[in-house]
Amino acid sequence: ERLNVTFVLFFTQAVQILIVTTLIFVFYVVFGLFSVIPTTIEQWTGSTDLETILDLPALGGEIVLTWELVRTALFIAAVAGLQFTVAALTDESYRTTFYERITDRIRVTLAVRALYRAVV
Repeated sequence: ERLNVTFVLFFTQAVQILIVTTLIFVFYVVFGLFSVIPTTIEQWTGSTDLETILDLPALGGEIVLTWELVRTALFIAAVAGLQFTVAALTDESYRTTFYERITDRIRVTLAVRALYRAVV
């Protein structure tokens, strides 16, 4: 039972971290699509052979999704996710706000379970 309660706390925290990390990744991919042109990527990477995933003409220009952009966005999202994890575990106000809801629900669930076991 204790393992299940621990798993619930871990799982809810992990899902929240995954959502934040995914949103940051999507933001940087979309931001990079509209703000970083292929010639800039070539200058930054020193490579003239970009690994293009998607190339769309749009608004008189082109929107190019490259593996370089995806890798960079993934790296930034991973670092941001790690930073969010550390902040979530060390920030007292966040822990109080987040864990109070979860622990209240778990407390009610365990109380109902104890009442049920006492009756049965």
